[in-house]
Amino acid sequence: MPYDYIKAILVPRDIPVLIANPDLDFKCEVSHNTGDVKEYPLQAEYGQMKIKIYSQYFGVIQGSVHKYYEGGTNYDDFTLREFKGVIEKLRNELGIDLYEAGITNLEVGLNIKLKLLTHMK
Repeated sequence: MPYDYIKAILVPRDIPVLIANPDLDFKCEVSHNTGDVKEYPLQAEYGQMKIKIYSQYFGVIQGSVHKYYEGGTNYDDFTLREFKGVIEKLRNELGIDLYEAGITNLEVGLNIKLKLLTHMK
């Protein structure tokens, strides 16, 4: 089954690891009028993955693992082995364990080769 998009609730112990990661540039809200900086939510992107931290105990990572693997495209086959490889790569690069995360969305895709000629306008 070709997996694509994933949305997962992070384990609370992974949140400070992500915030301290120098490869992630977290952004937050700043009031234009007062200059007040909101501590949360924090948002960062890592390749095709988006990370949003809502508090010191709650955060979400989401995005297309297929596009992350391919560098932006997802039109070819993506195997379970490659999916697991991406989960391991994210673990190694970000220091988080998505195997322990609470998956809330998992999108699957299917590439069908047609025997007839189709035209797109």
